[in-house]
Amino acid sequence: MSEANVKKRINEDSKEFSAVHNLEAAEVYFTNLTNMHCFQLVKKLVTKAIKSKEADAQLVDDFSSLAVSKELRLS
Repeated sequence: MSEANVKKRINEDSKEFSAVHNLEAAEVYFTNLTNMHCFQLVKKLVTKAIKSKEADAQLVDDFSSLAVSKELRLS
């Protein structure tokens, strides 16, 4: 996947995650990225959470907890 496509996917996935609030869908976002690109999505989600409402920050926190419990690869 080209860098332009990775950036586009990350932007789309972060917008969708904020819109649908679906933790299971977030798992798929990471499986669609290579190891070297996962950190970019993590960074995007965390940055969005910091800049947005408490509910969005809680959503990212909930996903982080889910990722740890399932030992998901996020970086």
